[in-house]
Amino acid sequence: MNVDKEIIRSSSESRGVFIPAERAILNGKLTLPKEAVGLVVLIQGDDHNRPHAANDAVAKACHRYRLATLTVDLPLFAEGHSPVAVLSEKYIEHIAHWLQ
Repeated sequence: MNVDKEIIRSSSESRGVFIPAERAILNGKLTLPKEAVGLVVLIQGDDHNRPHAANDAVAKACHRYRLATLTVDLPLFAEGHSPVAVLSEKYIEHIAHWLQ
């Protein structure tokens, strides 16, 4: 399918979102193409020093096929704190609840 990127850019609406989760507020970006047919949630670490080129590429591909994206930054944790995997699962529960 050959899709004009300019049409996609002009037909999508993006906005920052804040998702309450336990003792944290998760930052995210919700992008809604016109006539979206579904939603893909992309999770990334909250490392502002690193570009997230892979998630950006996936999001752009989703938008071409009228899939909305919610990209959420999960906080990074210092050593000695609760395991990231366990906390990430809890955050994902909050994200799912927020989407309802």
